[in-house]
Amino acid sequence: MIVLEIHNNSTNVYGADHFVLNLIDREIRYPTQTALAIEQGFTPPDQGWDGWIRLLRTPKTSPPHFPTGLLYKVIGILRHLHIPHQTLDKRARPEFGFSEFARNLRLRDYQQTAVAEALRAGRGVLDMPPRCHTPSD
Repeated sequence: MIVLEIHNNSTNVYGADHFVLNLIDREIRYPTQTALAIEQGFTPPDQGWDGWIRLLRTPKTSPPHFPTGLLYKVIGILRHLHIPHQTLDKRARPEFGFSEFARNLRLRDYQQTAVAEALRAGRGVLDMPPRCHTPSD
């Protein structure tokens, strides 16, 4: 049985073989323009990279994991394929609300739109590089 241990930022995957991990990877990855060009035969594959952004991490020293915001997709594929699984929810609710955290951030218009969409949907993954926001003065 596969166990999904849910934490605030990421969800660990226990008991999954390479086949299941590959299914999860295919469900939560997304293509870059390079990947689309390769699939259409326009660009030769880059040496070692196929152009897909992968959100399933499989480090050697810790369990495979993915962003918790994508849990609904992973559970959906496991249910669809009738793969036995269970979830262990170990998320901790922050003591302060999002508005308290957000008052120290200045978001660009597109970032405000992304946050609003995630809050409206009740879930989301915002894939942003470190220091992608500017603290307010």
